[in-house]
Amino acid sequence: MVIAFSPLAKIGVSTFRSSNIKRTSLGIPIAAFVGTLTDHIFGSALAIWYFSPFLTPDIWNFILFIYPLERIVAVVLISIIAIPVYYRLKTSGLIEEKG
Repeated sequence: MVIAFSPLAKIGVSTFRSSNIKRTSLGIPIAAFVGTLTDHIFGSALAIWYFSPFLTPDIWNFILFIYPLERIVAVVLISIIAIPVYYRLKTSGLIEEKG
């Protein structure tokens, strides 16, 4: 939540309004990072509720060190796929600028 409402997220949103593709390439990883964190927040909350009697603190402590690596890999993969797709959609005119 803190990152979603931080100036970093506002910078990411403002890059999508730019016609410069290099600026937009900065916004996609920011959006991917915020989306990945949001997914993990809800996933962890659901796992705590659903698997509560079976997950011990030792298991959560082990998983805690895997999360940063998983988030980095997810953001990199999303960015590798999304930046070229967004660029092609923008150059083909399927994404129109409103402003």
